[in-house]
Amino acid sequence: VLSKELLTITVMDVQALAAYRENPQTFVFIDNLFVGETGVAAGALHALLRSGENEQGLLALVLYQLRLVAKARGLLDSGKANADALGVHPFVARKALQLARRYSVRNIQHFYQTLLAADLASKDGRGDHGDALWHIVFSARTLHG
Repeated sequence: VLSKELLTITVMDVQALAAYRENPQTFVFIDNLFVGETGVAAGALHALLRSGENEQGLLALVLYQLRLVAKARGLLDSGKANADALGVHPFVARKALQLARRYSVRNIQHFYQTLLAADLASKDGRGDHGDALWHIVFSARTLHG
């Protein structure tokens, strides 16, 4: 039987669980990965992993950014490209549109395939999420439009 004390959740409890300290290296990693600066992206990834950043979370950020770029590429191709159409903060939308101009649809598809292969390898025992991230970094130059 649990006591009532154990069931009481305080504001401090929530703040401790929800605390997220944004690591500036995350932006350095994502930005440089998507412009093909693999040396800078690799340095930022190394710093992130050393600081204990969640590998699966970083993979999710790469996928999120790729989805935004793919959506922006589609908007550019349809002639309907504007920051509002992406449904994200205007700054994020402008960056996604800038990146989308650097990638062809084929490059985006190849990036997705590389990301999928790396993620699957981490799930079927051929590596882990860290390996998947490094694979993506070292593949970035060939993925860059």
